[in-house]
Amino acid sequence: MNNKENKKRLKQTMAMLKIKMENLKPHIETSERINSMYNKMLIEKAIIKKELDASDKTNPSLLKKITKFFQPRGKTLISDYFHS
Repeated sequence: MNNKENKKRLKQTMAMLKIKMENLKPHIETSERINSMYNKMLIEKAIIKKELDASDKTNPSLLKKITKFFQPRGKTLISDYFHS
């Protein structure tokens, strides 16, 4: 399976999960089982989004390369190293 087919499959799966989650959303508070199903779908959607983002990073388009080149670099402050 090439990269385009994989992205298409991931996007279709995300769309399907989004529709299912919208149907379950009104019933979350009434049923523990539905709440559990909703949470599992939410986690699955996050995993798929992570895979989709990772596939974009491996083969960035020309436009993404150009915008990354012209974006200002983030400044790192010394206080960023100390999380208190």
